[in-house]
Amino acid sequence: GDEGDLSVQASLVLNASVDLTESSGLDAGLELSNTSEERRLDTFLLLGSFDSGLPGGASRSVSLSPWMRWDTGLLRRLSGSGELWLERTDLSGSGIRQRDGWRVRGGPLLRPADRLEVGIQAKIWREREDFYEERDTRGLRFEADPVLSAAASLDIGSVLAFERRRDAAGTLGDSMLELKPHASWRTGGWSAMSSLRITWIPGSGDLPPWFFDMADRGTSVRPYVRVARNLGRGLELSAHYAGRRLAGSDWVHNGGITGTVSF
Repeated sequence: GDEGDLSVQASLVLNASVDLTESSGLDAGLELSNTSEERRLDTFLLLGSFDSGLPGGASRSVSLSPWMRWDTGLLRRLSGSGELWLERTDLSGSGIRQRDGWRVRGGPLLRPADRLEVGIQAKIWREREDFYEERDTRGLRFEADPVLSAAASLDIGSVLAFERRRDAAGTLGDSMLELKPHASWRTGGWSAMSSLRITWIPGSGDLPPWFFDMADRGTSVRPYVRVARNLGRGLELSAHYAGRRLAGSDWVHNGGITGTVSF
């Protein structure tokens, strides 16, 4: 086709971890990507990732995650993270969708008993989207995840969470409760994990699909199972199943078998 029909893409992912002391450190990440049919040199140099007026797709994000750990006592780890991101996507003639936002999270990892760990986390975030209409959503989430080491290779736990979301205009504001029992097992080259995520949004009336990640008021259920076998020499074969039944909808099922080779 014509030269103008040729699209080029470039991306850069950088991750770094620094041990500040024997018991503290800092993880950092930077991601840049750019796709465009114009100004291809800027695309290859990733300069288009910072140009909001350039047609095409682009994204950039930066994250920082400090942490501290202890070998004894009730408090074993204290960590936090902050992230900023911006995405611009050209939807093939339908228009340009722009998303940006930030999130901050943090909390302790407690060990009240030899075989029991409890992760506690709080998260706040804001996400804006501009595509046909402008959306501006803020969120607050608290969760606890007690995990029991039932055996040398078996961990069993359950996430308990409360989440509150609202839009900037104040016309939407709803809460969600979540229960997510989960288990993981690993031995002799085999590994398996499973979870059952159950969420409940109280109240009456319909919610926009984008507000709670496609979930409506009522109870939604999402089971997940993955079983993997390490065949040696960097080869792993796995099978998975994921189901979903959103409130007021029918079941949706998918699964498959995947082979992964690591070099």
